[in-house]
Amino acid sequence: MRNRVIVLFILIHLISVFAFSLSQRNVTIKIAVDEETRKSRSKWREAVGRIVNDATRNWQEMFGIRFEIKKWAMWKSENTKNSMYLLLNDLKKKVSKNGCDIVIGFTSQRTMEKEILGIAYYSTPYILIRRPRTGSIAYALLRNFVSHELCHVFGGIDIQEAGSIMDKKSWRGRFDEFTTKIILLNKERSFDPYLFPLPRTKIEQAISLYEERRALGQQELGLNIILGELYIENGNYETAIEVLIEALNKDLYSHEILNLIGIAYRKSGKVDKAIEMYREALRFNPDYAETYNNLGVVYLEEGMIDKAIEMYKTSIALYPANARAHSNLGLAYLKKDLVDDAIRECLQALKIYPLLAEAYSILGVAHIIKADFSQAERFTRKALDINPDLSSAHNNMGSIYFNKGSFDLAEQEYLKALQLDFSYYEAWYNLGRIYLSKGEHERAIEKFGKAIGLKPDFYQAYCNLASALLEKGLTEEAIKNCIKALELNSEYGLAYVNLANAYYKKGLSDKAIKASEKATSLDPELAEAHNILGILRGKEGKRKEAIKEFSVAITLRPDFSEAYFNLANAYYREEDLDKALFYYKKTLEINPEWVQVYNNMAVVYYYKKDYPSAWKYLIQAEELGVAVNDDFKKILREKMKK
Repeated sequence: MRNRVIVLFILIHLISVFAFSLSQRNVTIKIAVDEETRKSRSKWREAVGRIVNDATRNWQEMFGIRFEIKKWAMWKSENTKNSMYLLLNDLKKKVSKNGCDIVIGFTSQRTMEKEILGIAYYSTPYILIRRPRTGSIAYALLRNFVSHELCHVFGGIDIQEAGSIMDKKSWRGRFDEFTTKIILLNKERSFDPYLFPLPRTKIEQAISLYEERRALGQQELGLNIILGELYIENGNYETAIEVLIEALNKDLYSHEILNLIGIAYRKSGKVDKAIEMYREALRFNPDYAETYNNLGVVYLEEGMIDKAIEMYKTSIALYPANARAHSNLGLAYLKKDLVDDAIRECLQALKIYPLLAEAYSILGVAHIIKADFSQAERFTRKALDINPDLSSAHNNMGSIYFNKGSFDLAEQEYLKALQLDFSYYEAWYNLGRIYLSKGEHERAIEKFGKAIGLKPDFYQAYCNLASALLEKGLTEEAIKNCIKALELNSEYGLAYVNLANAYYKKGLSDKAIKASEKATSLDPELAEAHNILGILRGKEGKRKEAIKEFSVAITLRPDFSEAYFNLANAYYREEDLDKALFYYKKTLEINPEWVQVYNNMAVVYYYKKDYPSAWKYLIQAEELGVAVNDDFKKILREKMKK
């Protein structure tokens, strides 16, 4: 007997030492109690608090996890819900975490009497417990169920192992070896609803543990579900689909499994199958807000913007606290040029979750569209402070640098975006714009081609590809790409502008005029359309009309150096030398490297008989590489001697 006491003492001592050596983690709980539970007991707070405290007491000893009830909420549960799954959605919708890590809801609804006693998801730190009939057996069962559901939050799954806390047939309180390993691995898991629970550094280790368990062939459904989540997060979509379909064959009606398969299909580019899975998930759980959000993502990627907006709005109606749905709705509004609506939704997203980098990035895009580049940079840098690997934010920074004329910095940002997401077609497109602006037309053509390969209906890319081809003198190819752009979007004014330029270069003036007039009718505020129309009017000898069109162009776009140059040329032909000089100078203010302007100014000063100024600009033109007229230079030298 004495030996047994000594052995017991040693075991207790070892357990105490082990617990003491574990690092400690504090986890805060918010308890939400519905009206039925509150009515069933006068001292409901004490009763529920005791259940939770008793259920979590040995967690600190076993895992170094200390739970603290930090807040309470009175939850008005929806009486029309007929399943624990639907009621869990109601809990998430109505009870926010308010700075706590986990929410545990308690319900005593009569409609749930034949339902499971508890439900929780790994990725969502919400637990719902159904309180059964009172009594000592019921109390022990409820205590174990709370601990059981907490295990799910820390990565545990339902297993077939007699005596384990995770074996539904026994409901005992013992932590089996597998569950213990999983909880310890997930001990420092994130409770941030917008981050995956495990850091990337632990995902492979988790997969290994779950796959070892799966190899036992126990047909444990939860293994497949959590493995599916892990494989999706790890980018192994085909394996995720494989294990999730295996799970679906065991439970054909699981909206959770169907939703995950939809995610894996979308991320692997199988859009039609993704939509099919999402719709099937909603058939079994029409209140599943996350699936509506996921459907919105697919529709937006496929260019079905109105459908995407509808899905995001439904998701928000079901779960107003979903910051990501608000942010996604903002992005959809941007695609429809509803910039103020986009800003409103993103600000709402940030009100819910101030660390949502995507919302800051979308705000950056919105302010780029509004030409408020200072605000755009502020929001974009905030996005990158939160998530330095956010490809859309690097794309934004590229566009901000592009606007500043810092092409090399812009190029670096676009390349960084592509390093993070090689399939980011907008970054390929923007990289093409950089090379087009730098006069590197071959590289521009290549990048626009990459963008089109990734998104075959990218009409803007076809249009800019036409611009690069025009610069290379490939007029016929440019025309084909303009026509393709217009097939995709018949109201895209810039495509008509490029088409007009192409026809003009081919000497097809009538077609060029028709295309430029179409551009101005579609978009009267398109400066490029007025510029090409001005060129064409000048060729017709209609100089007054040409001047009018160039003037409209610079009013619409005050930094449009080409329009200033054309306007200066038009005034020169009208022999209004002062205005010609004025607009040549404006051209140089915007683009001091436009060498032809120096030569033209020399000519204007010559006719104004300001020979020193004429000589100054002629020499500048020559130094910059212009092949100046030798006869003109000789005459001007003679004038200088006099």
